[in-house]
Amino acid sequence: MRHRVLVAGLLSALLLPAAAGGKTPAPPETMITSGPAALTNVATAAFAFSSNDARARFACALDAGAFFDCTSPYTTTVSDGAHHFYVVAIAGGQTDPTPAGWAWTVDTTPPAPARPRATIRYGHLTISWGKLTTLGANIIALYRSTSEKQPASQEVYRGDAATYVDKHFRNGAFHRYRAITVDAAGNASAPADFEVGPDALLISPKDDARLRAPLHLRWRGALHATYYNAQLFRAGRKILSAWPRTPRMTVQKHWKFDGRPYTLKPGRYTWFVWPGFGALALGHYGQLLGHSTFSVR
Repeated sequence: MRHRVLVAGLLSALLLPAAAGGKTPAPPETMITSGPAALTNVATAAFAFSSNDARARFACALDAGAFFDCTSPYTTTVSDGAHHFYVVAIAGGQTDPTPAGWAWTVDTTPPAPARPRATIRYGHLTISWGKLTTLGANIIALYRSTSEKQPASQEVYRGDAATYVDKHFRNGAFHRYRAITVDAAGNASAPADFEVGPDALLISPKDDARLRAPLHLRWRGALHATYYNAQLFRAGRKILSAWPRTPRMTVQKHWKFDGRPYTLKPGRYTWFVWPGFGALALGHYGQLLGHSTFSVR
């Protein structure tokens, strides 16, 4: 109602008297044929308008401002917030008594970035970020890369859920993710990046740890696993393979493997763990549970 009263007041100065004598011509009609979206993150707004009278000239008004001469298309730049645009056709001594109007809102403020959390189990990764409304967001876009050299650029999810389950996740492999929140106006937040390394389910030793003998290896168990195969490598050569029943084992300073004696010497080592299912004799192994590298002093 406030804008109707305002426009009526502004318009009164434009109303022209009818031509003297003869039949009074019908006033022209005004149409806005295009304008900005109702909610946009673009500060520049462009309007196209026309009249049913080819002789018409136009007057425009923006928000609470006075009418001024204008032509189609008309472009203006506004600040964040709600705005109104009006245009009226004038022809043959008559002014359209009902100006055409356009309402829109500009929002250029990006939403808060997500704080994704990863829940990792054997063969399962769930990423959660909570309710998007608390971030001022409408949707979230999630990207992934499985290369340590490439940024997360493959879009794997776009929607308004609070969680995402990556069905292509594999333990023992590298994964990089990027989460971006997007609001209703299309503004994007700063990216939130995180990585899930191939050692995500290995408890100790941590990747690049420096240790002394004996070694205490621990990892997170896999559901329904009845045993595990833990392997130790030095200089690319396998020097130990064991089948503990629980997700842990100890490597002493000296041991034998394949009939040969070995000593835990200073240097870099890599260890791998696979889960086994059923009887050990069947050799039914699942996908790699994880691997990492450590040093012995």
